[in-house]
Amino acid sequence: MSVSYPNDRSSRLEIPHSLREQLVTFRNRVWTAKIAESISIVVVALAVSLLFVIALDRFWDTPLLLRLGILLLVVGITFVVPYALYRWVWKCRSLGQIARLLRVREPGVGGQLLGVIELAECDREQSRSPALCQAAMVQVAEMVKQRDLGDAVPATSLRILTSVIAVTLLVLASIALVATPVLRSGWDRLMLPWRSTPRFTFVAIEPTADQIIVPHGESAKWQVSLKPESRWRPPTATLHLDGLPPITARRETNSYVFELPPRNEVSEMQLQVGDAKQTVLLVPKLRPALTSIVAEMHLPDYLQRPDSMQMDVRGGMLSVVRGSYGMVSATTSSPLRMASVNGVAAEVWNDSFVTPTVTVESETPPLQFDWTDENGLAALSPFELSVEAIPDAAPTVAAQNLARESVLLETDQVNFQLLALDDFGIKRVGLQWNQYEDTASENSQGEKVLASGDAHQSSLLVDAVFSPQSLGIESGSVELRLWAEDYLPGRERQFSTPYTIYVLTAAQHAQWIANQMEKWHGASLDVRERERGLHERNKQLRAMQQDAFPAIK
Repeated sequence: MSVSYPNDRSSRLEIPHSLREQLVTFRNRVWTAKIAESISIVVVALAVSLLFVIALDRFWDTPLLLRLGILLLVVGITFVVPYALYRWVWKCRSLGQIARLLRVREPGVGGQLLGVIELAECDREQSRSPALCQAAMVQVAEMVKQRDLGDAVPATSLRILTSVIAVTLLVLASIALVATPVLRSGWDRLMLPWRSTPRFTFVAIEPTADQIIVPHGESAKWQVSLKPESRWRPPTATLHLDGLPPITARRETNSYVFELPPRNEVSEMQLQVGDAKQTVLLVPKLRPALTSIVAEMHLPDYLQRPDSMQMDVRGGMLSVVRGSYGMVSATTSSPLRMASVNGVAAEVWNDSFVTPTVTVESETPPLQFDWTDENGLAALSPFELSVEAIPDAAPTVAAQNLARESVLLETDQVNFQLLALDDFGIKRVGLQWNQYEDTASENSQGEKVLASGDAHQSSLLVDAVFSPQSLGIESGSVELRLWAEDYLPGRERQFSTPYTIYVLTAAQHAQWIANQMEKWHGASLDVRERERGLHERNKQLRAMQQDAFPAIK
């Protein structure tokens, strides 16, 4: 016996419309409740995490790893939404799935609904007894109509979650109202932990370096300033230094000045100003010292010495001839950030700097050198360079092998050496004579250039000859003087002491010889008479001695 099944879908029995509507409504309520619950969980996790980070940031700078861990936890919790979509939407989309869900909370109703749904979907059962199937469906529909399927919706934590959301949102709104930057900073630090977003503090201090350089073995001052927009201005600030009691500084206007003790090694400092905290490395370093200071000077142009001369002036004194000009270069023990000379900025190259052009006048003020190295350390005290203008000394001249007074035949000559000295250079040397004649009303004079010097020649030795006949000097008394010139413009010749030379003719010379012989003869007679007198005196003394001492023979 064969059984035929209806093939026309229009002839099949269907679930009553009221029952279908109740099941769809129940399904929608399940979807809404569970999706709302999952979203609430994510919102709570995000809000609580944000409040947690904000709270931690009030006491310390929440580490990156901790903020990253909180973010990953929030991201993990957000997977509750796709899970809810899968568990309560995808797996509860058909009427059969809904009936199975109802059977968990309402086993009786759920079982009957599941049976009705199976009848509606089973062609075989409907072909046996359509009237019976229809009656069963109507009966279950009437029974379910009297029930509130909302009671069978799976339990949720929406009330608790809603309360938590309300409280957290109220707290966040209060924070946003009072201090919006706190909320913004906490959000950025939570959602983007890998960025170096600074935590917000009610105390806003001016940016400080990660390390500060202080003089090695010296006490130092460190100033921390508040920003104008700082919301909190604590009366004191504290600095914790390794191995030392906390250092406290009181606020003066908008800054705190700490007295740092002498340190010889690198130390770590913890600064705390209200809710602002910062770790700073204290690095002691030696102050920059002068390793060399050299003056490169050019002598005045009139000296005709184009080459410069270098002078080590570490002793603090620069002594050069008046009118010299040049620059002074200084080298320090470390690279420089800036340098100045007498308050004027100097040009810096790494660890060296030079002064502007210095012209040495009669009264040149001292040069005061200040410098600061790349670490901000300055010299313990400025270096002062005194500048002394030395006058260009006049040359000196003298004769060697020439007597102060001498007699010379007019046909004869006298040989001697002229020696001239100067501090920079001898220009010319020569001799000059004045002749005094008894018969003349005026003196006759003349001069002769003996040699020319050089700008680099500070001494000059010249062989000189004085010949009256060749110079056209007649007999008589001649005053001879030697002279020398240097390169100083406008300076007169410098003369030696005068030498007197008596120029004689042959007859005058013979007469002079005769006079000298007479003087020698008279002098010899005087000597003879004195010797005779002494001899007689000695004889008298011996006689007196014998009379006084007869035993002595």
